[in-house]
Amino acid sequence: MFKTSAIGVVAVVLYSPSLGLAQTSDPASVVNYCVGVVNTTTPDNEFMGMFYRDFDAYYEPTTKMVHWNAKSIGAQKPLFQFKKCMSKQGLPLDN
Repeated sequence: MFKTSAIGVVAVVLYSPSLGLAQTSDPASVVNYCVGVVNTTTPDNEFMGMFYRDFDAYYEPTTKMVHWNAKSIGAQKPLFQFKKCMSKQGLPLDN
């Protein structure tokens, strides 16, 4: 289980659709994968698309924390999708 924190920092991440926990156990890679899943999601509501495209997160290895930029109410669905992806990859977040 990883600690989590919501902050306003944006990090650059790379998305590889073929990446998954079966291929890597590196938490940063799993975070990058799940950010990519969120960023490429097309929501039903076109307005919500910006929240999915702008969602970002990163893993801080020294603190073993995952940080994300989802602070607004509109970003809660993308954040939920991110947490769900992390859990499916075997790295559930604590909140």
